[in-house]
Amino acid sequence: MSQAWVSSRSVVSDRLRAATARVGVRWLSRIATAGLATCLVFLTVGTIWGILDSNTAIATAEAEGQLSSAYGDVESAALAAKRAQRDYLNATDPAQTSQAMGDYRQAQKNLVAATSQVRSHGQPQDRTLASYIAIEMRRFDAATADLFKAADTGRAARQRVRTQAATDKSLDTLETLVSAAADVHRSRATDAITRLTVHQRRQVVVVPSILGVASVFLILCWLLLMLLQKELRHQAEEQRYRAEHDALTGLWNRVGFLVRLQEDLDRVTDHCGGVTVLLLDLDNFKPVNDRWGHEAGDEVLRSVAGMLTRTFRPEDVAARLGGDEFGIVMNAIDPEVLPEILDGLCAALAEPHAVTEHLIATPASIGVAVSPGDGTTVEDLLRKADLAMYQAKGLKSNGGGRWCAAREPAVVVPGFVGTAEPAG
Repeated sequence: MSQAWVSSRSVVSDRLRAATARVGVRWLSRIATAGLATCLVFLTVGTIWGILDSNTAIATAEAEGQLSSAYGDVESAALAAKRAQRDYLNATDPAQTSQAMGDYRQAQKNLVAATSQVRSHGQPQDRTLASYIAIEMRRFDAATADLFKAADTGRAARQRVRTQAATDKSLDTLETLVSAAADVHRSRATDAITRLTVHQRRQVVVVPSILGVASVFLILCWLLLMLLQKELRHQAEEQRYRAEHDALTGLWNRVGFLVRLQEDLDRVTDHCGGVTVLLLDLDNFKPVNDRWGHEAGDEVLRSVAGMLTRTFRPEDVAARLGGDEFGIVMNAIDPEVLPEILDGLCAALAEPHAVTEHLIATPASIGVAVSPGDGTTVEDLLRKADLAMYQAKGLKSNGGGRWCAAREPAVVVPGFVGTAEPAG
């Protein structure tokens, strides 16, 4: 099994794991959002229902209380009328008689007013009862009038007793009906107040519970949002890395190389030296693919990339520009040291690579351009370095590497002598 296939399988596996993680985070986010929305719906519906139920209970308690009070007024007015009736019969002088008659008439007015309250605020059965109370009031008034007339004319005691019994019967009936109705409405008002109290107690427990669950879902949504944001940031960084790096060697690709070169040119000053650009092309690389296959060629390219990574500083930029062409960007290099660096690079590139049980030597041709002497733009430096590289490629190297600076004569570095098989 080739290393390239293993590498591609690893990349696919990593992508599958990342995609699975993203799907899991998204589903958890949906569940948390749905839970939060459900809690908010329950809280909203519960709040609205609680407000409506509380208002209904309050309105019921007020209405039933008013009716109970009205029936109480009816009962009090009836008792006052009976008391005034007794005072009239027991009066011993005209002043007491007049006072008793005035109290009776006031009791009648109060009775009429209380009955009107029952009729206006009561339910249909209350209005029916108010009509019946009015009938009993008329009977009571008629019997009372006869009683007062009998007392005034001095009729026999037997007539007065019969009249008194008639008024007592009407009054007793009236009191019984009123007392029963007052008890019913008083009980309903008590039930409404009890329901309101129970609802308030329930709200004290339910609302904090729903808010607590909603807070948990809210925190979960926030955590998942942070995870999703982190995953998206990691995905963006990964996509940027893939966009600026070569998939085979892990070096910068042409896009990343041009970006880094422009950044270095923007940062360069007269005090920190210029920017050195190296373009190198592996000599006779095509026969490697033709003779040993593309897998062997890929192994050679990865070996060259590893050598470049080990040779140059971490702040230098090593890139694969395409095919068997590589590029290097270096900053603040002493011009007197540069030839030594290039000679060492040529010698390192001429070292054989152990590929498919063979030692394959791939020397390179290198072109050099240095700013600001060879240019101050990316285009100028690449053009000068490319021309210098082709000038070096035209030289015979005897199996070794060659380099050529844009403003210097070409240099040939002796090739590797040993058991390596040349690429050609």
